[in-house]
Amino acid sequence: MKLCLIDKSPTSRLSQGKRRHTNRAESSADQDASYTHQNSNLPRSRRISQFSFAMGIYVSLCAFVCPTLVIADYIPPEQVEIKTEEYKPTLPETGNLSFSYEIAWQGLVVADALVHVEDCFSEDKKRYVKMSADARSNSFVALFYKLQHRSEGTFEVSPFRPISYTYTQKENSKSTQRAIHFLSSGTIKYESRRNQNKPTQGQFNPNNNTLDPLSAAYLARSLPMDLGKTIAVDVFNGKHRFLISFKVEALETVLIMGKQMNAYRVTPTVNRLSDSSPEKRLKQASIWISADSRRTLLKLKSEVWIGSISATLVGIEKK
Repeated sequence: MKLCLIDKSPTSRLSQGKRRHTNRAESSADQDASYTHQNSNLPRSRRISQFSFAMGIYVSLCAFVCPTLVIADYIPPEQVEIKTEEYKPTLPETGNLSFSYEIAWQGLVVADALVHVEDCFSEDKKRYVKMSADARSNSFVALFYKLQHRSEGTFEVSPFRPISYTYTQKENSKSTQRAIHFLSSGTIKYESRRNQNKPTQGQFNPNNNTLDPLSAAYLARSLPMDLGKTIAVDVFNGKHRFLISFKVEALETVLIMGKQMNAYRVTPTVNRLSDSSPEKRLKQASIWISADSRRTLLKLKSEVWIGSISATLVGIEKK
């Protein structure tokens, strides 16, 4: 049984989170992944825009946050009124696991990602899950679009509730940092910073079972997979609130790491609650989750206005 330290004040640690993420990304910057470059006849500025949005979609769907958008009429999170069901998932202990993914755009590998999940226990024997998600563009793509992303979250298993969440992302010379602290009273404190600007802070009580992107992802894959069933969760990413719905469409087989695996195909729907303008660039998406007790995220595929982007499981490591 591993003891864990619970960070209950992530909103005061934005600069530390940025420094950790930058060092991690820089240490792996020399790793190469080559592939044949298509669409080379497009103007360079348009290619950068396409890869930028494609990478944003991957991070969006894996961590359930939307890509960087121009918001028509921003609605502060405290002004959003919504009520969703309070789910009580069954979460078997997973130990200490890392999942590696390849991210492809139009069939070409453009980035890699690592998702880490770890069980730990507090001194009073309460069980928590610590989860992180890292993504970075590979060395070729980084020549014209360099992405470094890291999300970290901690949540309590019973009752299921998020504790903290941090988000750090650097796109070329631009950076975004966000941190959320979920109080036991129901109040949510948050802080965000763009580039080197002064952080903005706020707090609100949603009077709802509001989750962060990582705890929402973990919850969704842990609930019973009944064909035709739809679940909906209220998600806050440190700036915007979303209603994320998941519908279990079918039981299928997918080829993963050279093996045919049974998987549930789930269709997510993202509604931005803090924006009056709907998202038009994401056409449709599908997620395949293993049809066993582990409920592993096997594959993700989305169709956007620039083409198709996917994330495929390529490795699992037990620590």
